[in-house]
Amino acid sequence: MAGHHNWNNLVRRLPPERRQRIQTGVRRDLERMLLGELRRLSGVTQVELAKALGIKQPTLSRLESQEDMQISTLQRIVRALGGEVQIVATLPTGMVDLSQFRDSARARKFPISRAKSIASGRALKKGVIGC
Repeated sequence: MAGHHNWNNLVRRLPPERRQRIQTGVRRDLERMLLGELRRLSGVTQVELAKALGIKQPTLSRLESQEDMQISTLQRIVRALGGEVQIVATLPTGMVDLSQFRDSARARKFPISRAKSIASGRALKKGVIGC
C-alpha cells in the first residue's frame, strides 16, 4: 500500500540515539499502565476477565476506570490476569516492599523493632529495604 511502511523498517533507519529514546519512552509508559491497559496487554477481554472474577462486565468496566479501590480487589484482578501486585513505598531512606499486601496467607509479621533491624540490614546491602 502506498504511504504505509513497516514499523521495524522505519525504526531501523533511525539514528541509534533516537531508537534509544523511543525504547526508553516505551519502557516508561509500560511502567505506568492503567488497569484496563494491563488487561488489554494481557490479551484478555473485559467479558473474559469478568467471568474469571465472577462479576459482570459493566462492573469490571467501572473498576477499571476507578482511581481508588481496595487492595484486595486489585489483587484479585491482577491475579486473574496471571500477575502479582507489589506495593513499594519510596522513602527518603530507600524503597520498602510492603510484602503484607502480596498474599495475606504468606505475609510475614515481625515486631516493629525486628522489622526495622531486618530492613536496615537489607537497605545497607541492596540500597532497597524489604520487609
